[in-house]
Amino acid sequence: PTEDLGMAYFCRDSFFANCNLSLYELVWDANQKEYVRGNTIIDNAKSIDKTCAVEIGGGPYWNAWKKKSQMVQPIKALVKLPYLFRNIGKRRRNKKA
Repeated sequence: PTEDLGMAYFCRDSFFANCNLSLYELVWDANQKEYVRGNTIIDNAKSIDKTCAVEIGGGPYWNAWKKKSQMVQPIKALVKLPYLFRNIGKRRRNKKA
């Protein structure tokens, strides 16, 4: 639904789809002056059943999205845990050296 067109359909959504996911780290390439694909983190992980939500075109999303998200506690603290442990390990190794 839109403000101007009311309940007119723009997007076609489905909750019945296959999902293949690949995730790569981004590395800054000084020669190209842009981020390029780095090491593979997840390679072609597939959903076991067809429970993937997809949007297959249409509007009203004609412009780029720029949004800011906020994470609430305790999720925010849980997301930071791996980085905190990694930094603690680095500090310990640096003190021993």
